[in-house]
Amino acid sequence: MFKKPKRNFRGRRKNSGNDEDSNSKASDNGDSRESPADVTAPSACVSVPDPLSTGATVKPKKIKKKKHQDTTVVDGSIHRSSSTLSFGQEDDEEGEVFQIKKSSHSRRVAKQLKKESRREKEERAKTDQDDDSDDAPATGYSMESLKKLQAEQNAANGHVAEVMLGSDAELSEFDDEDDEEGQDETGQIPDATMIHLARKKRQLAREQGEENFIPLDDTQRAEKGSKSRLVREEDHDKSDDDGERLDFSVDAKEKERRHIETTILAAAEEDDYSGGSEDGERWIQEQIRKGIGNQSNVANEEGAAPNNALPMQQQHQHHPMNETPANRVRVPRNLQDFSIDAIKKRLEDRLTGLVSVHRTHEMEMADLQSRVEECSLHTNDCGGRTKELEQRYRFYHDMRCYVSDLVECMNEKMSSILYLDRSMNTLYKNRTEKFVARRQEDVRDQSVLCQADKPGFVQEIDPATQRRTAEREGRRTRRRRAREMQNITEHYDGLSTDDEESKMDTNKFCTEKERIAYDASTIFDDVVEEFHHLKLIKSRFDDWQEKQKESYDEAYIGLCLPKLFTPLVNVELINWNPLERDARNFEEMSWFETLMLYGCQNASEDATSPDNKLMPSLVEKTVVHKVIVLVEEVWDPLSMRQTQRLIALIRRLVQDYPVINAENKTSQALLKAVATRLKRCLDDDVFVPLYAKQILESKSSPQYLFFNRQFWSAVKLFRVIVLWEDILSTSALQELALDGLLNRYLVLGLYNSPVDNDVVPKCQAVADAIPQNWFTMVDSKSTLPQLQNLVRVLSSIGATFMQQINAVSEFGKVYARNGVKQVSKMLVTLHAAEQAALLVS
Repeated sequence: MFKKPKRNFRGRRKNSGNDEDSNSKASDNGDSRESPADVTAPSACVSVPDPLSTGATVKPKKIKKKKHQDTTVVDGSIHRSSSTLSFGQEDDEEGEVFQIKKSSHSRRVAKQLKKESRREKEERAKTDQDDDSDDAPATGYSMESLKKLQAEQNAANGHVAEVMLGSDAELSEFDDEDDEEGQDETGQIPDATMIHLARKKRQLAREQGEENFIPLDDTQRAEKGSKSRLVREEDHDKSDDDGERLDFSVDAKEKERRHIETTILAAAEEDDYSGGSEDGERWIQEQIRKGIGNQSNVANEEGAAPNNALPMQQQHQHHPMNETPANRVRVPRNLQDFSIDAIKKRLEDRLTGLVSVHRTHEMEMADLQSRVEECSLHTNDCGGRTKELEQRYRFYHDMRCYVSDLVECMNEKMSSILYLDRSMNTLYKNRTEKFVARRQEDVRDQSVLCQADKPGFVQEIDPATQRRTAEREGRRTRRRRAREMQNITEHYDGLSTDDEESKMDTNKFCTEKERIAYDASTIFDDVVEEFHHLKLIKSRFDDWQEKQKESYDEAYIGLCLPKLFTPLVNVELINWNPLERDARNFEEMSWFETLMLYGCQNASEDATSPDNKLMPSLVEKTVVHKVIVLVEEVWDPLSMRQTQRLIALIRRLVQDYPVINAENKTSQALLKAVATRLKRCLDDDVFVPLYAKQILESKSSPQYLFFNRQFWSAVKLFRVIVLWEDILSTSALQELALDGLLNRYLVLGLYNSPVDNDVVPKCQAVADAIPQNWFTMVDSKSTLPQLQNLVRVLSSIGATFMQQINAVSEFGKVYARNGVKQVSKMLVTLHAAEQAALLVS
């Protein structure tokens, strides 16, 4: 269903009786109306197919239409014009309603309307003929031109009038339903092109103003200078919705120019719609020439013609002669250009440019041909290498899958390997802690026993202490007998290491150790050999290095292998403890023998090749890390044998493997662990009791025996610290040995010891343990600042021997003189020559 706004016609009908009032109101409202040619044509009843039904026809409702005539007196003659419908304001609330209805009465009314329309056209044509003589001079158009234009306009506007009157007739029914003269119009519904032309024409009329529109069938004209004019009802009909007020201040010449422009546009549109005609084209050309002539007159009168005064069609119109075709030679304006030299020069220039372009094209063609040849050669080469590339791809694919599976297997087994390694380290750690705790308990028990010999001190001995004392004395007796069997005479109590344990503890330790070792040997039983057997894994990477050396180097396999082989090496190192007496050398293990010569057959001359660093990297990641753990948790600094084995291992690592150096972080961690363990032993295990000289004069007393044992135990630790001379820094060693042990325990012990034959070996043991390279940084006549206390004690002992020479018997004088000589030598060794000279003199 289509809807159209409804208009109120009653207001217009009330004002139709007074022409002057209607004109004034229409002028005040600023409404515009189509030309009479648009509204005087007979309206038609439109029938369209119903989109909601098949074969039915949609007809508009009855249209009621009032017809009356207005008469106007012009020059004494009466002109009659047919009245048209007058429209009022629009009613937006109601719309057009189509009904399927058609009656014979409507057809009769339509025929009657057509007859009246033809009669009105004939009367209008007669009136135009009478007034042609008066209008021709005013408008500047000839009679023939106006007739042709009138015919063309009527032909085009007839269709528009049918559409417009059909719509207006439909709306008039809603305005006056009491009128019995209802009319139905029949005809064809206008197509989209006709409706578009009607709307565009009305839009042009609104833009130009009704004053600028020249109606071709106007039947009402007024004489020049006459105050009266013919008034029609259409002049009062301002039915357009555009509420703009017309501007009546337009100049007459400007009005004529706008009229010509509007007429040309309308004619062009009609010509486009109708397909064009020769008469229409001639009329358009005539209007263009007239417009140009009028514009020239205006320019002459005003002195200058602005560029924007011409119509848009004239401003953008290009004459064909002004354009030079692309394939046409441009004719020079100067006749001198027609000379032979000029033409020859132009031809030569043209030839030079073409030759240059041709040369460029030849170079490009040669380049393209060479590239084609290269591509063909490359294609043939690639085709010949297809088999090789296929084999390489398969090899890479196999290696990728193999390495992925190997890494996945190592990641899966790594947790079990670490668990077994921690279990073994814990087993050794518990054993060492048991030995250290037992030694500390023995020192505490002996100290308490020595305090019990003092007067007034009473202490009850519990059974646990008695049991520990009995076990301690039994171990000492067994060690003494062992030395006697080995003919070891130079031995002092306190230098031996009390690391003996019962057979039950030994069997328990060995059982647990064997269990962990067995679990380590069976950790890869559920894995295929090529994923855990070191030789098979090594062979796969050897093949890669041999067959695809370039890709092997680009993949940095040499840097990845140490991390890949680390789990397999750690499995073999689980049961390895270099601190034990029968410890196996790691260089004799199977992993070392397998990987020692890796890459040697294909090794490059470059010493920095990753393959050449495979073994040092493995030693750093496995052996050194294992040693660090043993130093922190298993090593006992008071055990001279463990210390000597550990120092021998570290020296060999430093000498044989360049990665073990002072700049290496792993090496620094190892040395730091050694220094930390020595300091902890110095704080926890060293104890030298201080007794009066009168008590220590009795060599059979418990105090003397306990003091003598603890002093020699401190001397042993002093020797252990000095053994790290070439490994630890000198400053760290001097701090531990001189500041922490010598001046804190040993010097006080020598000062409280009785000056007899037993004091000289003690002083000699301390003096001989001090490294001589410590004195290289000082003057030959002065000693180290940390040794000043020791020099003073030795000088005091030497002075005591000097006194004994004069006081004792002849037999005692020999021992006293030997004591003075030995003390003097020790002072010279300590770079205390002045003190030594005083004793000799």
